[in-house]
Amino acid sequence: MVAFYSAPAILLYPVFLTFFGEGSMTVIVMAVVLGSVPIAINVAVGLGSIAAIWRKVGRSLNATGRQMFFKIMVPAAMPTIATGFRLGLTFALVGVIALEFLTYSGGLGKLVSWRYFVFDTDGVYAAIILVAVIAVLINMALNAMESRVRSRWE
Repeated sequence: MVAFYSAPAILLYPVFLTFFGEGSMTVIVMAVVLGSVPIAINVAVGLGSIAAIWRKVGRSLNATGRQMFFKIMVPAAMPTIATGFRLGLTFALVGVIALEFLTYSGGLGKLVSWRYFVFDTDGVYAAIILVAVIAVLINMALNAMESRVRSRWE
């Protein structure tokens, strides 16, 4: 998984284009691939780096496996998991916009591409600001999710 993370996954576009054809399904699959790798790595690292004392506390309280996972493991690993979601969603957003820009298939990438080709500098910057606003809103939502999970734990 880590080796796949270091490779430029955007190069898989021709492979997915062969399987799914030209259209939005290829872009969606690419977004899932680009976003899932950092999420999976950070979830594994977060759950693997929990101090052994937390597991011992759960066993001493006779917690079930489900309680151990949701009440102890997930809240303890939440900072790393949230970082993985931030990275994954950012990579997915960048990948989707880059693919739409290159393939001219629609969405914000097509908007940026069209404005670029007709030399509408104001429109290009407006579209880029819109993408930045979307990224900020995603990060705010993830911050709220992380603080909500952590507040239940503390």
